[in-house]
Amino acid sequence: MRRQEREIRDFSEILSIIERSPVLRLGMVDDGEPYVVPLNFGYTAEDGQLTFYIHSAAEGRKIDILTKSPRVCFELDTSFNLIRHELPCRWSAEYESVIGTGTVTFLTDSAEKKAALDHIMHRYGFEGHPVYNEQALERACLYKITVSQLTGKRNLL
Repeated sequence: MRRQEREIRDFSEILSIIERSPVLRLGMVDDGEPYVVPLNFGYTAEDGQLTFYIHSAAEGRKIDILTKSPRVCFELDTSFNLIRHELPCRWSAEYESVIGTGTVTFLTDSAEKKAALDHIMHRYGFEGHPVYNEQALERACLYKITVSQLTGKRNLL
């Protein structure tokens, strides 16, 4: 990282940014071309291992790419505030961001799918114990991203 004074090394601070980020942007490579999509997500952080959970349509470009190439990059950000100045080269921005890489695994087990959906639902404010239609759960496309590398960066003036 070029600006090392902005690097966030504390895992709990990185988790705080993730918790406050409204979406996860997932980066993939489709036959040599970059492809990025914003996604709703849930996550767990256990023993220093971060895992994201995603629900999506069972078919389409994203699923085709992930089936061929499960290695991904992701980005989350929050706290964006543009800093204006009378001199153009002095414009800046406040922000907090997290970038990382990982590997996608499609979930097939009903219990894993339910747990993944629970993480997503609770992250966006569902209270209590969600109840899912078993047939819909079976058809649902859920996958996890097992994070292999992670960095955080902050510029709060």
